[in-house]
Amino acid sequence: MKSAKALVLPAADAIVVAVGVGLLAGWDWLRALVFPIALLTLFSWLVVVSWLEARRSGSKSLLWRRSFASTMLVRASVNDTHALLTDVAGPLGAVESTRDAARFSVVIKTPVSRKTWGEGVTVGGTDQASGTEVVVTSRPALRWNIFDGGRNYKNVAAIKQGLGSRFSIDAK
Repeated sequence: MKSAKALVLPAADAIVVAVGVGLLAGWDWLRALVFPIALLTLFSWLVVVSWLEARRSGSKSLLWRRSFASTMLVRASVNDTHALLTDVAGPLGAVESTRDAARFSVVIKTPVSRKTWGEGVTVGGTDQASGTEVVVTSRPALRWNIFDGGRNYKNVAAIKQGLGSRFSIDAK
């Protein structure tokens, strides 16, 4: 996580540039100072809110992380893992699933909430000698969405917890 000093220095440079551009554009001093200070205030508020939400949700990153992924080894067959995963994924949202003998893929589309426009959770599993390797990735549904409200981390944690309720899991 970046330190506060690393975030404030670029913001201060941005204010100096914005004031200079405002003065060159013919704005008076008051307007040239108020606009960048308002932007800095908004930016600071977003950093504080995202930091507090990341601490509350247990996420190890700020909220504007674009995706969250986890790889684990589940000590079960591909068929058993896929069957449990479709049960676990049901409460998260709409589920689409494909499977063959050695691998499976499950795509979950979570609904829109008050914090996000929804997420796409992709779970892929492949057969290994000691179990099933499962890769879980959660991304915002909208490409330009930079704030996820901690939902990507929560989606991956829910899948991991659901699989861990019945099978032994080794994190990779």
